[in-house]
Amino acid sequence: RVQGKDRSSDKPFELGLALNLAGGKDYLLQGDDGSMPSVAGVGSLYYSIPNIELSAGSSLRYGDDTIKLKKGLMWFDHQW
Repeated sequence: RVQGKDRSSDKPFELGLALNLAGGKDYLLQGDDGSMPSVAGVGSLYYSIPNIELSAGSSLRYGDDTIKLKKGLMWFDHQW
């Protein structure tokens, strides 16, 4: 569960996200055993987790409106 405020306009508004996540396949190392060249040939570590399931009960809050999310698939990538 996360929340914050969008201040990019003259009238800021609240944002919120509550996700129920499950499953996902095993992580995948990107590049050569998780190392991927990025700047001037210097590598960074990089992995992905595909097919993470978004379950019912998840929601997105935009100002005073709350949108119920039913289901879906997503993935997570991390590079550092």
